[in-house]
Amino acid sequence: MTGPVTLVSPSARTGHSDEPRLPITVRLPDGRIIETELPASRHRSLHLEVIHSSTRGLVEIAAGRRDATGKINMFTRRWPGHFLPGGASGGSNWLGPLLALVDRHRGTGAEVFFGPAPRVLPTARSEHIRWSRWAWVDIDGPEHLGRIDALLVTKPAKLRVYSGGSGGEHIYFPLAEPLPARTLTLHDRRVLVNPSEVWDTLGESEHPHLIGYRDTSTGEVITGRPAVHWIERANMRLIHKLGHATKNEQTVYVADTKCQNRSRVMRLAGTLHPVSGEYARISYLDLRLAPYLPRVLFGDLEDPTPLFVRRRSEFHQFNAHTDPYRRIPAAVYFPRIAGIELPAYGNISCPSPSHPDVKPSCHVSDYVFYCHSSHCGVKGTIYDLESLVEGGPSGDALAAAPREEFLAVKQRVISKFGDL
Repeated sequence: MTGPVTLVSPSARTGHSDEPRLPITVRLPDGRIIETELPASRHRSLHLEVIHSSTRGLVEIAAGRRDATGKINMFTRRWPGHFLPGGASGGSNWLGPLLALVDRHRGTGAEVFFGPAPRVLPTARSEHIRWSRWAWVDIDGPEHLGRIDALLVTKPAKLRVYSGGSGGEHIYFPLAEPLPARTLTLHDRRVLVNPSEVWDTLGESEHPHLIGYRDTSTGEVITGRPAVHWIERANMRLIHKLGHATKNEQTVYVADTKCQNRSRVMRLAGTLHPVSGEYARISYLDLRLAPYLPRVLFGDLEDPTPLFVRRRSEFHQFNAHTDPYRRIPAAVYFPRIAGIELPAYGNISCPSPSHPDVKPSCHVSDYVFYCHSSHCGVKGTIYDLESLVEGGPSGDALAAAPREEFLAVKQRVISKFGDL
């Protein structure tokens, strides 16, 4: 960090006298633990200060509003003015413009979020995140907080933020070394750090797809070799350690797997959750805890499966070159497996037997599908659909299942489509 974090804020940051004081527990640098209350405005500034005071890059502030279904629609993620310098590149008053932007959106009733990982360009694309000094997890609902408590016995967190909505928490772990976004190991064992993505935009599909990575030093395009996405992998190891629960008759992770993505934005402490009427707040801050070496924090944690070594979508794009069944279009495999003919446009009713989808909410692209219902969220490829219609897991749950279960699903697909 650029300087010590204190609980007493400068007078310029303490306004908003009409806002409530929110409880917080703090472990001081000398080891003492105090319980106190701080204004909501101080929770906001403290959250940004702890995460981004040493950031040499851009901090994203995102705002969103809910539609009639309760889904949050972010409306700022393409606005360059919402990516402002962090503490190591924004001068002594770096926090002021960020807080002013936050207050601007709070004044309109919008919900406010921020990105834990810094951006190198003013864009929300994950491609423009090159490193992170934090790992994080999101636990929805208070019923699973005991699992966090168990993890924190051996791996204490720097920051716990009560989300203000479902009663869950966001947990942040500091890193002593920047974790790169991705690396690529070549045939000669050279390792490329953060090679740029190369996309095919001229194919028959209306959607571009990833075909490889470019060595920025030589200009060479490398295909057929998977990259390791370290930020997602680290977050997923923490998610996997927290374990599973049953939801809608499916086995799912108790932590939100969508939050593993490095471009994810998280709710800012000191802001109001409009559904519950509660403020998000910092519930615990450890000012004594030193950052972890990545190998210390993650080295004894397991990957749930090789599927999660990289983002699931890229796994599909990479393996489509070697797995002929993943190249079968959804328009072909949906009628054969689920008995559903795909329309020329629009969504279909969810194929999950446990989801009575009266209003069609499942989107199907060339090869994959995803149900947008907040109560469902099933997703995947031809294999996920095959498992789903037989009452098995799909998406993340299938990826985390024993290998024998996936192989049984694949064998059923082979029996329906023959050898390819």
